[in-house]
Amino acid sequence: MRIYPFKCLVLGLISFASPLNKVAESAPLPRKPKPPTATAIKTPPSLQAPKLSDLVNPLIGTTREGNVFPGAVAPFGMMQLSPNWDFVGYNYSSQKMHGFVLNLLSGPGVANQGQVLTTATTGPVKIDRADTDFSFDHASETAKAGYYQVRMQPWDINAEMTTTARCGLLKYTFPAGKQANILLPISYANTPTLFSNVRYVDDHTVTGAVSSEAFQGERKGITVHFVMSFSKPFNSHGTWKDNTINPGSNEAAQTDRKTVIGFYGSYPPSAQPQTVEVRIGMSYVDVEGAIKNLSAEMPTGGFEKYRAAAAAAWDKELALIEVEGGSLTHRRIFYTALYHSLIAPSIFEDTDRRYRGFDDQIHTVPAGHQHLYANFSGWDIYRTQVPLLTLIAPERCADMGQSIVEMAKQLGYIDRWPQLNATTACMNGNPLTICLATIWNAGIRNFDMETAYKYMWKQCLEGNPHSWINVFQEYEEEKGGVTLNLDSSVASSLEYNVSFAALGHLAKSLGKHDDARYLLSRAQQYRSMYNPGTGYLQGRDKNGLWDKNFEGYTEGNRDIYLWFVPHDVQGLVDLMGGPSAFDRRLDEFFATGKYDATNEPDIQSPFLYDYINRPWKTQNIVAQTADRVFTDSPGGLAGGNDDLGTMSSWYILSQLGFYPVDPGLPYFVTCTPRFSKAIIHLSAPHSGKEFVIETPAAAPENRYIQSAVLNGQPHNKPWFNQESLLKGGKWSVQVGPQANQKWGANPSDRPHSLSTGLSPVPYKPILKPIGGGGRDVPVSWRYRTDNPGTDWFITNFDDSGWKTGDGGFGTENVGVTPRTPWNTDDIYLRRTVILPENFKTLAILAYHDQDLDVYLNGVLAAHVDGWTHNYDVIPISEAAQATLHGGENLMAVHVRHAGEGRHFADASLSEIEWPENEK
Repeated sequence: MRIYPFKCLVLGLISFASPLNKVAESAPLPRKPKPPTATAIKTPPSLQAPKLSDLVNPLIGTTREGNVFPGAVAPFGMMQLSPNWDFVGYNYSSQKMHGFVLNLLSGPGVANQGQVLTTATTGPVKIDRADTDFSFDHASETAKAGYYQVRMQPWDINAEMTTTARCGLLKYTFPAGKQANILLPISYANTPTLFSNVRYVDDHTVTGAVSSEAFQGERKGITVHFVMSFSKPFNSHGTWKDNTINPGSNEAAQTDRKTVIGFYGSYPPSAQPQTVEVRIGMSYVDVEGAIKNLSAEMPTGGFEKYRAAAAAAWDKELALIEVEGGSLTHRRIFYTALYHSLIAPSIFEDTDRRYRGFDDQIHTVPAGHQHLYANFSGWDIYRTQVPLLTLIAPERCADMGQSIVEMAKQLGYIDRWPQLNATTACMNGNPLTICLATIWNAGIRNFDMETAYKYMWKQCLEGNPHSWINVFQEYEEEKGGVTLNLDSSVASSLEYNVSFAALGHLAKSLGKHDDARYLLSRAQQYRSMYNPGTGYLQGRDKNGLWDKNFEGYTEGNRDIYLWFVPHDVQGLVDLMGGPSAFDRRLDEFFATGKYDATNEPDIQSPFLYDYINRPWKTQNIVAQTADRVFTDSPGGLAGGNDDLGTMSSWYILSQLGFYPVDPGLPYFVTCTPRFSKAIIHLSAPHSGKEFVIETPAAAPENRYIQSAVLNGQPHNKPWFNQESLLKGGKWSVQVGPQANQKWGANPSDRPHSLSTGLSPVPYKPILKPIGGGGRDVPVSWRYRTDNPGTDWFITNFDDSGWKTGDGGFGTENVGVTPRTPWNTDDIYLRRTVILPENFKTLAILAYHDQDLDVYLNGVLAAHVDGWTHNYDVIPISEAAQATLHGGENLMAVHVRHAGEGRHFADASLSEIEWPENEK
């Protein structure tokens, strides 16, 4: 995800929280701390000399738009205690800082968070930013896994920080002979602050809250509550409001966007350098939660013991993948990439299991789950990071799956890019549908799939009701894609296709075969977007004419999106004229520099050669790309956002020697492993204990696979099933400096695609209207436009007093001529539908503007929010299907139209058949 102004324009929402005026009385305040003491933390023998955490360089990716932060964070931790300067937090190219903040996203393309700013100065208290910003040089800066240090100039203050999951410890060492000040200029954040407040509790405790906008203008406030406990009592303190300092003041509150407030605490000069430890607890629920988190995770001071514990926590997580061989530089790049892949999604619940939901209500983590996770960069992470986590963190993935379900229950839909407990609708497609399918396909079943599937299915039918460009409303089935009057039309259509395929394969595995046929057919709609005249996937206008300007691509262009059909590479090969033609175009794509290895839309492109029996080309380009893009330097992501671990996960997977091109099916295509040995440690529910990758001759010059053995059997295919990995075993790979063009060269060796062995599936089902009605066959309804009461849809309801009229009902400006006028807020319809004794699978055909409810024999058959521009096929609920029978059946319809504009209401039943997909 790149940095573009207003890239994710969203609807404004009202701030969900109100300022805190006092500390929650039921929560015990932190005790005045004892002097810090060090406690030795024993490191497991398997992690000694060297520790894996020592290989992590958090400064990799901190410039050239990598946008990662170098500060302290625990694995998947709630708190990111880090230096803050520009809108994403930190840029290695800058040597100025505002101070330190409690939360940042890792590698996004947008301004984000940076809440609860704190800093330190010496001398008289000054509050102007020009007087509180500090400078530094990189020679006086240290960044390690779980630890950050910098010397703040011009005051010569040394700042160190470390974290637990929900708490942080900030250690200031002030120079001798000068007054020491700790400042909380909390009105400043990386997005506009809506409100903030701070309260002096006693001479070593401060509490407060900061609420600021979610990224890219989402007006709903993200509120952080905090408590800070200081190891030394203040000698003096005060607050400020705008430009006025108020010595001795105990409280300050910001209630609008313009006011600026803060707090300071000061210590007198000392003959020797003085150290102050600041223990910080945070919560997204309330101050009580922050206090409980601090009491549970960081009850006393002692910086070194927490630093050691943070390093040990990272050692444990990083040891999930062990590598041998390769250079020290490559191991640093590898383990830093793994580190960046294990920061988000972040835990969101407090230690008492409470969290604040998208509905602004306080919930608890569902039983059977350890954590509730937040910050899902859906459009990015479905490609690489989620597949990686399913291998090494299956328990976390189950919790992440349930976290998405809880979001859907609270919102009524699945947002694409939920930031903490705010929606953003950022990017396009249905990416979290793909994430849920990927988790399930890996055999991770400990989440509520029944509820998840309901919302995934709803998402595919209706789209996202709060999208910044609700492209789903314009999804013109008969024209082949989202129409040109919308931004990102081509990209949106292709992303929808990928999600339809993922959900279709999932539906098939769940035994929902009718759903699967419908979804897998829709997943092939990209075919109608291929223009054989230009050789590109191209947009159309509402008349079906090609877009001559080649617009409609998100963070890419026609060359990049030509290769974005990951769910059906074989189908794309066929459209382009077969393997040879596909090979020529792909060669040209890489040879002319059109490949963008630093952004998501084409990161799968190097692996497409595996689908046309040229795996040696994949092996060569992946090796070149990894060495060119990923380096052991601040610019080590080579100009692209890491997007919460997406690009880092690409590196991890590619260096292990496999990659998940198709996110909807459980298999990996292959490339050349980088290391002589890699061990992926597995845990429940995976049946295996470890999967070992052995490449004895691994070296930069030996980038071509000569042969391979998988679990004791010769393996000549450039792909393997995920099950082969998850059940444990060994993949042994022989490599050399010259390409072996015989390995993986048989057409039967190609990876699976949606079109593998199949002829193209027609996009539309075969519809056979039944029982009258719809566009072509007038039928009489009984109707009324006022409220008929609560039981109007049951079979024995007396509708004899209702009016009669032929469907459809509406106004003249809807693209179809209504037979009966209707322009009020509501219309209620009833009629009898006669079905034959041996009817086949039925669906509803409905044209509605706006919200629709359909009842069959008194049972809700379908509910759809929003409007359509045509007669849409709508599945019938299982409960309603069970009531249908040969003979007379009751159909009752309610269409609700809010406000002015066009009206239309009509519905009928149709038999529906999807043509068999066979040669």
